[in-house]
Amino acid sequence: MKKIKLRKKHIDIVNKSRFYFEEATEKNNAPQWVAIFLSAIEQYKRISYASDNKYMPGDEADCFVAFVNPFVKVACLELMSTYGVFYKSLNEQVQLELEFQLVKKLKRICSSTLSSGFKDNPVDTDLNTYVGFVYKKPLIFFKEYSVLARLLSMHTDYWVQSVAKLIKRMLADFNEIDALFFSKKFDISSCEAIVKMIAGLQLDLSDPHEQGQSVTIIEFNNGEKLVYKPKSVMAEHSFGVFVEWFNKRIDLELKYLPVIDKGCYGWAKYIEYKPCDNDDEINRFYTRIGMCSALLYVLRGMDYHHENLIANGEFPVFIDHEMLFYPIYVDPENKELMAKSNSKSDIQSGYYESILNTRLYPIVEKRVNGTMSDVSAVGHCSINKINAHLPANDCSDHDPAKYLSYITDGFKAVYNIIVENKDDLLGSDGLISCFADSRVTLIKSSIMT
Repeated sequence: MKKIKLRKKHIDIVNKSRFYFEEATEKNNAPQWVAIFLSAIEQYKRISYASDNKYMPGDEADCFVAFVNPFVKVACLELMSTYGVFYKSLNEQVQLELEFQLVKKLKRICSSTLSSGFKDNPVDTDLNTYVGFVYKKPLIFFKEYSVLARLLSMHTDYWVQSVAKLIKRMLADFNEIDALFFSKKFDISSCEAIVKMIAGLQLDLSDPHEQGQSVTIIEFNNGEKLVYKPKSVMAEHSFGVFVEWFNKRIDLELKYLPVIDKGCYGWAKYIEYKPCDNDDEINRFYTRIGMCSALLYVLRGMDYHHENLIANGEFPVFIDHEMLFYPIYVDPENKELMAKSNSKSDIQSGYYESILNTRLYPIVEKRVNGTMSDVSAVGHCSINKINAHLPANDCSDHDPAKYLSYITDGFKAVYNIIVENKDDLLGSDGLISCFADSRVTLIKSSIMT
């Protein structure tokens, strides 16, 4: 989208919403989000509030969805202008899934502000009437709620950029992806042919990264799936190198997540959930859990909760390693070990120096809303839902304590190897150096919500 000059009637909106940036004037070029915003204002004039909306199926009415429709229209036009050939090649259902992702995001952003404006408005008797009135005079509304104008516009631009990056990166890397993950099963005669093979998308599978991008599962029409991660996957690659070294020294082989790291993003093989077929496989699954926990314990791993583990038959496969080498420091005041994100009472109990810190094993934690829950990989169980982290999906009688002996045997086997090879692992060219370029995450405060 081209740079534009600000008109006098828009300057107040820009300045009020950009309160910590350089003041905007008629002589300054508008920031990128303003171009999106002004295009949306034009769409408010062209699209009637009561018009049919493909994002509201059947007779379902949603005033918030109707309100953000002009921004979604701008996003689609912008995407068509830059990646029109490839975006048109996507089937209609995939396009709708992508667009509905933006609809949901913008709806979350605007709903509380519109609801608050309605409560403060003494004229309109219902929310739909109020939003319909605002829809007809958007500049007046956005002059009062100028930060909302910026947020809707910025996230619209983020969505355009993230979809464009996903398509561009997949096309650029597909030869490598096909060779490593799919044994060259695909017809890659042209970029359009690759895009046309996309049958579906699973979106927003992670916390947002880099301006709203999230983990996405791409489903192809031949049944294969691919995972896109909008961040470096060097930690996952390095963990694979680490596991391969141990696989040469242990009897029970471990599996890891195959990845392709591209610096600021990466691709991962889709790991299918497969429950174990018999008790022997379940026993070996928990032996491997113990083996993996020894690796994660010495690597100071955290955040290995149930959503970061897939049971692939008798193999536990961890799909995210962004919180390895989690730091501790000494408080200069009282010389106690303190974890960056945790309280003194927890440290005193030894929790953060124990295997429990990995989040692998059962521990009940209090959330911000006051409820108690166990989100651990081994302990969590959802009734009437697929438990893809457990070796048996039916967890009605799930009791990980039954497998404690297998877990401890696995832990001891790997931990003994670590102790015996400590010097080789920690040497200047030791195995641990494979993590030197890995990017990891530090959370300064609890994210339990």
